[in-house]
Amino acid sequence: DFLEKVKEAWPDTVRMVLTGHADLEVAMAAINKGNVYRFINKPWDDADLKLAIKNALTHYRLIAENKELLALTQQQNLLLMDFNQNLEEKVQRRTEEILGLLQRLESSFRQLIRVFIELMELFNPSLGGHAKRVNQICQKLIQHIGLEEDQSQRIEQAALLHDIGLIGLPRNLLEKKEGILSKAELALIQQHPTLGHMILSKIDDLQRAAEIVRAHHENFDGSGFPDGLRGERIPFGGRVIRVANDYDNLIHQRQLSRVDALEYLRRKSGSDYDPRVVISLLNIYDQL
Repeated sequence: DFLEKVKEAWPDTVRMVLTGHADLEVAMAAINKGNVYRFINKPWDDADLKLAIKNALTHYRLIAENKELLALTQQQNLLLMDFNQNLEEKVQRRTEEILGLLQRLESSFRQLIRVFIELMELFNPSLGGHAKRVNQICQKLIQHIGLEEDQSQRIEQAALLHDIGLIGLPRNLLEKKEGILSKAELALIQQHPTLGHMILSKIDDLQRAAEIVRAHHENFDGSGFPDGLRGERIPFGGRVIRVANDYDNLIHQRQLSRVDALEYLRRKSGSDYDPRVVISLLNIYDQL
């Protein structure tokens, strides 16, 4: 409730929660009401806490810089409207300045994504490496399938951030193997696509990537989560990440060989996975 008031009065404040009782209900309430940036569980590590605060300051500076750049861009656009159309040289000069500002905005956006990845690595070191490997596999799949640039960019963004929702869950859950999780713990972990969607959808330029993140654990036959989508109703980016994510987990978590991992995906094609994506992965076997 306090953080909700802070959000209303000072929306740019970076809000963090230090708690010994981080369950799903707390996480959902904090995200929805207080727009919490980071959960830290007790007992905490001093070095991790300092790094979390440092990253929060970086996050704040990026948001402030984006606002300044956006305001400056709007100001330049107003000035352009007042320019005499015959003053081509002046218009050209101002246009170049605006293009430079847009490039800085794009750079800041890329930095924001890097901050998200750093937060994931801070929460669990293996998450960052997994996200980068999944993104690399998706890039190769995208190139083989032949998608348009706009769609490819959204899938790459979602691939890097597909597990961002895990930072809203108790850290010790990620250290347990799937076979020893209780039903309640498994249900909690299965909420991470929804949490990731909630986090990313608050950023305008990541809303479509957020939809892909929400769908990256849907099964092609409709037996997945969180929404039980089936076939073509699953965003194509979600189907691509589903295959890339499981392939990487089979290799690095279950320690399967590449041949055995691909055979597993082939057997599950049509049930868990989109056959088109699996075939593409098999065709780029030598690039993996």
